Amino acid sequence: MLITNRADRYDCDDGEWIRQTERVISGLPSDITLGFYECPYPAKRLISDRMLEWMKTTERVAFIKDTCCDIGMMRHRLDVLRGSGIGLFNANAQTLLPSLRAGAAGFSGVMGNFNPEVLVSLYECFGSSPERAERIQDYITVSCVVEGLRYPLGVKYLLKEHAGIGELIMTRAEQDAALTDYDRECLESCYRFNEEARVLLGIRG
Repeated sequence: MLITNRADRYDCDDGEWIRQTERVISGLPSDITLGFYECPYPAKRLISDRMLEWMKTTERVAFIKDTCCDIGMMRHRLDVLRGSGIGLFNANAQTLLPSLRAGAAGFSGVMGNFNPEVLVSLYECFGSSPERAERIQDYITVSCVVEGLRYPLGVKYLLKEHAGIGELIMTRAEQDAALTDYDRECLESCYRFNEEARVLLGIRG
């Protein structure tokens, strides 16, 4: 997986980005399949049409993690990529359903750490049960409030408390002590809401 902003240290143009990325790829074994991630930190480098066209010519790229959060741009990118074998995976849960309908290959985002079974249910039904898919998407959009609750520390807290996953609640930058009572109360509220919504939507965990 290659990070798009790593070849963009000086806000370079597309041509320079391609040259820098080709240098990196030339040092990798030729049988390794590649992916690209538009990581937002420390600065987001969105993939341009020229970069997409170049990726197609390499015949080595299979995955793009799209973080543009713009369904119009995603539709355009999918048109450019059509027939190339490159899968575009949406990282923005709020636009997941329209992106799947437009041809996105799937989801690759932080909400997969909070309610993966709901995302799977949407993927499984979006083509066959449009009304059910709309209901699930409505829930997903509302539940995305959890993204703003000290991610990734907040989700690690929920995984430990309710799934028994992990011994310590910490990240490279923060530890459990950084979660306030307010944070925990909001996270628990999101968890209860998620459980109730799963029952209403008939989603099994």
